[in-house]
Amino acid sequence: MVCRGLFSLGLKCVVCFVAGVLVLSGLVWCDGAGGPRHVVGAVNGVRPQPLELPEYPEDLGVEDTAENAIRAAEYFLELMNYTQSSGDTDAYEAVSAAGCTSCHGFIDRVEELYSSGGFSVGSYTEFDGATAKRFEKSNAWQIHGDLRIGEGYRFFPNDKQPLQVVESRYLHNRWILAAVVDGQWQMGMLVKDEE
Repeated sequence: MVCRGLFSLGLKCVVCFVAGVLVLSGLVWCDGAGGPRHVVGAVNGVRPQPLELPEYPEDLGVEDTAENAIRAAEYFLELMNYTQSSGDTDAYEAVSAAGCTSCHGFIDRVEELYSSGGFSVGSYTEFDGATAKRFEKSNAWQIHGDLRIGEGYRFFPNDKQPLQVVESRYLHNRWILAAVVDGQWQMGMLVKDEE
């Protein structure tokens, strides 16, 4: 009976000590009643690592050329990586064409993740071997290539498995539409080629 009481007291002390360390380190926010409410910082050693907002590339002109279309697509992916890492969708939305369903679907997923207290780390996307040709259905450029996506993590605070590993992968035959609209490049779709 005495051992059980000491064990119970010792366990309570350990729990209080760990909770105190987490609160003092800023990793857990409490609701005033003393209970943890929301993880804010590290999750199993993974912390939010927002990228800086990429500046508009100096070498990206508004001349309607294949080279500029490729550079615009690379910039769009830089904005996508920034958006995913920060939760800030404004810059990405500003270059997304109104009819770009994949763009707006991405924005919705990022806003949902961050509004629930989640975050994303890594899994950044880059074009590999990009080429550009005129799109058959419009005057836009179709920038074609493979996408290299790095490893990363996503934290979903309300899931049974809140920390999910995103494995690196290589996606073949993807393309982005890009066009100059009102003096600036805009992104159309990000899709997979029909094979």
